[in-house]
Amino acid sequence: MSNSKSIDSSFEVFYNRAVSFLNLGLYEKAILDFNKVLALSNMNSDAFLYRGFCYKKLNQHIKGCEDINTAVKLGSKTALNFLKGC
Repeated sequence: MSNSKSIDSSFEVFYNRAVSFLNLGLYEKAILDFNKVLALSNMNSDAFLYRGFCYKKLNQHIKGCEDINTAVKLGSKTALNFLKGC
């Protein structure tokens, strides 16, 4: 297996698990996995958006808004809907 396939596989595993944790309301665990996703791909607007959402749910509004703003800068149109509270 090539290194790039390994990174792609790791990315998918962490991303899918992070989204599952988010959907279950396990925001701290989701943040940990979104951190891993962003370490593999720091241009992923969805990971920034969802991690920002998790931070906001944990009342860490500054961190949440920073991530949501980053998602907007990376081109996420969905993130624009979350800027209202920032």
